[in-house]
Amino acid sequence: MAKSKFLRHLKILVLALFSLILTLIWPTIVVSQSPLIHLNQIQFTPPEESAPALARRQESRSRCPCYNSINSLTALLPPTSLALTTADRPTFFLYVPHATAKSVDKKDNYGCNKTVTNMNLRESFEVEFELVDERENKLYQTVFTIAGTPGIISFTLPKNAPTLELNKYYKWYFEIICDREDRSGDSVVSGWTRRVEINPTLAKDLANAAPINRPAIYAQSGLWHDTITSLAELRKSNPQDSHLANAWAELLNSVGLEKISQEPLINCCTT
Repeated sequence: MAKSKFLRHLKILVLALFSLILTLIWPTIVVSQSPLIHLNQIQFTPPEESAPALARRQESRSRCPCYNSINSLTALLPPTSLALTTADRPTFFLYVPHATAKSVDKKDNYGCNKTVTNMNLRESFEVEFELVDERENKLYQTVFTIAGTPGIISFTLPKNAPTLELNKYYKWYFEIICDREDRSGDSVVSGWTRRVEINPTLAKDLANAAPINRPAIYAQSGLWHDTITSLAELRKSNPQDSHLANAWAELLNSVGLEKISQEPLINCCTT
């Protein structure tokens, strides 16, 4: 009788101990497995709306860019040219190719630099960022210097810039300054951004998700700035992680940016 009672208590104790161990290790198992599942599912779902009328994905004010590369200056945007965000100070991404030196001997019939094999590369150059409202009223403008290394840079709207208001459209420009004395040779890309309010369901999903799973949640909600920014932060924190690199390439491929999906992320930029 006493032995049977002892065995019963022992069985209960073993089950309780097993439950405790499972409770402690299960979150670790889930977290270790779920990133791979979510990272392989980052397919951006663009919003049904598009950029305001007359907006184009890229604009070039110059026939004669100051860089020479297979890939051109490119704003990282969905095909609609419109990027949604929940951030009042979003981060913007730009691919910058090799920049050529100012002094080049050979010119074509338009006065533009020809492609030459011995062309020197700039060590650094200036980039102008400008934020305007729908009526092209200037809200913020700054100039910063970046290295001549080709790659993808990011620029976060700083504290001295106005915050984005909810449900308003904003247009922004990145402009490579080729020559301060003659800005006609500058190369320009632009895009549109609209800040939206985060809904309660999305807020709950994000609060319950590990950081590595959030890019996929943002992507499914059509929030471009939040998607690419959160994934870029993960990549910068884990530069050797091949799963993150693949997820980044998959994200860019899903919006037609496969030509620059393998380009490196460059630490930048401060004004």
